[in-house]
Amino acid sequence: FVDIEYEKNEEKFDQFTFIYSADMNSYIARKNPLCAIKAFKKLSKEYLFNSQIKPRLLLRLTNFSKTKHSEIIEEIENCDQIFLLTDKLVKKEYLNLLSMSHCYISPHRSEGFGRNIAESMFLGTPTIVSNYSGNLDFCNNDTSYLIDGKFIKIKEGEYPLSGNCSWFDPDINHLKLLMMEVYVNYEVAISKSINAKEIIMANHSIDAYIKNLKILLGQD
Repeated sequence: FVDIEYEKNEEKFDQFTFIYSADMNSYIARKNPLCAIKAFKKLSKEYLFNSQIKPRLLLRLTNFSKTKHSEIIEEIENCDQIFLLTDKLVKKEYLNLLSMSHCYISPHRSEGFGRNIAESMFLGTPTIVSNYSGNLDFCNNDTSYLIDGKFIKIKEGEYPLSGNCSWFDPDINHLKLLMMEVYVNYEVAISKSINAKEIIMANHSIDAYIKNLKILLGQD
């Protein structure tokens, strides 16, 4: 469920901020941070932005190692609009970060519930997410921006017990276009985020879970 006891921070960063978050102890091929980075680099390269309003990408990566994750370091080098945050944050600090950002990005190849996505939605932060996996329980065209993609075979070593299995590969170019759409038409993005918060509150808050549990137990 989503922690609805948190008091939302109404402020936003002065600079338009896309945010991506992942625990690097997880399976990185599944979380797919390189897709977010490459899409943002394409966005920065292909569109002309006024230097005063140029968007940025904030990568919040816990348990990050420069040696183990050198591919990410190489990918973000020489891109001054990508910022890497590796400090461990307490829950309230992390939720503040989500709240103050303008758009949360999740180009995952597979997902469970999608707590980061749901928390962003509850906080009123527009979301761009893969059109696949558990997050589709609450992500649709009215509540979020869905990234197109295709199914690809999982490579050996990318995920346990995944022989002869496939997962979703989000399209980098489509993600780039969706990022530009959110950036240019932010009022529309905010309207989607209002729908998203209503869905999360109705179905995934503590009160909603208690109500559903009582129904399952025959107490309602």
